[in-house]
Amino acid sequence: LDQLKFPYNTDLTLIANSLFVPGMFYYVNPSLAGLGSVEDSTSLAYKMNLGGYHLILKTTLTINASRFETKVEGFQQ
Repeated sequence: LDQLKFPYNTDLTLIANSLFVPGMFYYVNPSLAGLGSVEDSTSLAYKMNLGGYHLILKTTLTINASRFETKVEGFQQ
């Protein structure tokens, strides 16, 4: 598992959300997927460096007649 441990960046696609701007942080919780807590050194999430805080680098809003979509690019801290 140590070979798979490196930063995992995230890209989000959200529906009708204009709350996020570059420079903000959001938290990815791997325990919702059953991988354990990032703080627990025996969990799979800790061993693979999954989850934690991500810095928003870029946001893109798409608004047209059929959709309102927000794309967020995050960098794991």
